[in-house]
Amino acid sequence: RGQDKQQGELGRAFAKISSLFKKAKEEAPTTPSQPESTILPINPRPLDAPPKSEKEHTRHVELKKELERQFQRKEERLAKEREERMRKREIFMLHAAEIWKTEVIPNWDPQLKRSRKVRRLWKQGLPPSVRGRVWMLAVGNELQITHDLYIIMRDKARENRETGAMPSPTGPSREASASIIM
Repeated sequence: RGQDKQQGELGRAFAKISSLFKKAKEEAPTTPSQPESTILPINPRPLDAPPKSEKEHTRHVELKKELERQFQRKEERLAKEREERMRKREIFMLHAAEIWKTEVIPNWDPQLKRSRKVRRLWKQGLPPSVRGRVWMLAVGNELQITHDLYIIMRDKARENRETGAMPSPTGPSREASASIIM
């Protein structure tokens, strides 16, 4: 019973505080010479505090403008730094592409991908211009799948998916697979 009374008092106190903040927000003074959008978004002043003087309001507006200018300068500086990093990355990728094209790809053998230089180049990123060729060399093509065979098998898979024809759960035999491929 004592807890219920205490919770009731807390609830009433919270409701009173909420209504005071709501009232203060609604009655927040605005300066007629300033459009409402430029007034500082600050918490309402305590109800027993006098309204801001014009001098104080002007000072706060100037502080806000200075903060906005600082923020704008910081954003511009960060954008320049981002652009510089991107430019350096592009230059690096051009040089890396040349190394891949002139030194690595022409001399490729399966052991080369384990060399320190190739691993370092790979970790730094494969340039888009050599990515497909390098992956093909690195992964290999033991099944000798040609581009045409890939297209045929892709189309058959799409057709089976659309018609709902799925292979048996045990899977096709080797002979059945061979007849599909040929």
